[in-house]
Amino acid sequence: MLLLTIQAMPSSAGNPVISASELRDYIIRYLKEYRDLVDAYKTDLTNLGMLEFYSNYPYRVVCIISKTNGVAIFFYHSTEQKIEIKTIYERIEFNVWPIMLESCPAASTFWEREYSKGQQIDTYSISANLQIGDGVTPTYFYHSKGSIAVFLENFKIIVKPKACFRIDGILIYENRMILKGSNEKESWSQETAILDATSEFIRIVRTIILDEAKLKQIQGYSLLLAKAEEIERKLATGYYGSGEEFNRFQYTKDEDEFWKLVKEFGIQAETAERIREMIRERFKPKPTLFERFMNFFKNLTTEIIIEIIATIIVGILLALKWKEVLNFFSKLFERLKGG
Repeated sequence: MLLLTIQAMPSSAGNPVISASELRDYIIRYLKEYRDLVDAYKTDLTNLGMLEFYSNYPYRVVCIISKTNGVAIFFYHSTEQKIEIKTIYERIEFNVWPIMLESCPAASTFWEREYSKGQQIDTYSISANLQIGDGVTPTYFYHSKGSIAVFLENFKIIVKPKACFRIDGILIYENRMILKGSNEKESWSQETAILDATSEFIRIVRTIILDEAKLKQIQGYSLLLAKAEEIERKLATGYYGSGEEFNRFQYTKDEDEFWKLVKEFGIQAETAERIREMIRERFKPKPTLFERFMNFFKNLTTEIIIEIIATIIVGILLALKWKEVLNFFSKLFERLKGG
């Protein structure tokens, strides 16, 4: 049974809301990291069918961003990869469980009340349908910000009339839905996508891989990716500064944390270097539209110049040959005339 406790939480008003393009990046990154992990460890896995994001790829992905609170992502088996994103203004719970629109008004103090974050992240695995309310008695159910509830197989939450179900944590319908009670950018960043995909991968492979050292290494791999991305993003955005104002102390501190993770999780130095190089490639500055045009124009101009020079050279050679032909016939004519 899922245990959910009511606590007090500060409002997140004022924090930047995730955009459609940023959420798209999260989804692409999530699926890519998940599949990369399967590819990296598939020799240790006996049942790839359990890893549906790998075995049943591609997916049609439907995303809903609430401007008020929360984001939901739904995955459907498809013949082609497609991502659809829409924005709503009511809380995400009202969209996923529309019955609450009638029985649990948005003006209820249940939504307005502040709840605490919750310091400990508790993960629950649920292997049965969870019913909220009996359809007769007013029922208030709160999923705290520090909790992750994972519904296995085809089990789900059923919200009855007169029930109010508030989500500030994370709800996962295995291979079907990711729902977070936050619409903030930091909850849907690409670094978070790495950690989310790895957590989901590890949760499933625990039943396939019994080697704890291997599982620990997989977990370290994700943390290393996130740390490498943090360092490269800071470099790319000028966080450390530049020139004489470069903050070498902070940069060295982040580098030391990266290599401490390498040692802690027993990851080979060569693997760590490949991770850094891979992330570095992602953050290489892309040429602007003007630079791309100038490069194109430069290449085009070079080709034209080469073509002109080649044409001139061929023309000269042909001209020289024609002169030789004319000289030959001229001399021949002179000889015939003299004879």
